[in-house]
Amino acid sequence: MARREKIPPASPEQRDTYHHGDLKRALTEAALGLVSEKGPKGFTLREVARRAGVSAAAPYRHFADKADLLAAVATQGFVQLHETLNAVAAETTDLHARMVNMARAYVYWAVSHPDYYQDLAERIAGETPGAYCLGSGMPSVIFGGATYPMEIIHRPEQITIIYELHNDVRRLYIGSRNVPEADRLPGRNGYSAARWEGDTLVVETTKLVEQVDQRYPHSDRAQVVERYQLTKGARGERVLVIDMTMTDPVFYTRPVSGQKKWMEVPNGHLLPYDCAEEGWRKRLEQLERAAEGQRTKPQN
Repeated sequence: MARREKIPPASPEQRDTYHHGDLKRALTEAALGLVSEKGPKGFTLREVARRAGVSAAAPYRHFADKADLLAAVATQGFVQLHETLNAVAAETTDLHARMVNMARAYVYWAVSHPDYYQDLAERIAGETPGAYCLGSGMPSVIFGGATYPMEIIHRPEQITIIYELHNDVRRLYIGSRNVPEADRLPGRNGYSAARWEGDTLVVETTKLVEQVDQRYPHSDRAQVVERYQLTKGARGERVLVIDMTMTDPVFYTRPVSGQKKWMEVPNGHLLPYDCAEEGWRKRLEQLERAAEGQRTKPQN
């Protein structure tokens, strides 16, 4: 008969880490700290357990996997952000002031809670072009991000639109500035030819590539027509109204349309948008840690 070995009783430290007072909260707080240090993809559940002072199996009592744990972290972040924005919105009934105050509160919250924001931003971006520092392409680029402005440079023969989001650039060619059709290259933003019809700028975009990764999926046979008109807002401010219509015989049985309004910001400026910089900084940190590890590695 095989001899059964006696299992020694757990030490007080082992018992404390196994029977945690509030395990779920401890795990989410540990995950939050790791998100801040390494990003949502830079750690494992085992590291979370170690940070929380519990066994490697303990996280599975509350979370099916790491994604489930990060979802709990994101939920906490969404709740905090929602409460913050609601409180700011209740401070005034002026819609313009409310929008400005909420935008400022959002930025302040993101700066003050980089751990939550990083998880939320990655969760929102997900597997999209933006998550890989790629612009959304036409026609989604027309609608831009909720708080990202654009700059329009107008010359008689060409209008250049610079979007702050992803530093995206479109060139709208007018009259003789257009290149021969055979020389027009396909791309995510396509080729845009513009003309004036009175006070309305009409832009026709062709030479698109097939895209199924944006708000308005389309084939390479899609054509987009934009109509730009300047109007006045409630306070007399200038407002640019863009009406978009897309036709695509491959993807749609009828035209797809949308509208975007942009309010002029006098003497406004675009801010730098270096999407790839964060990834490069993380890579530099990895290289530095690897180099440090090589220097401290004991020699045989």
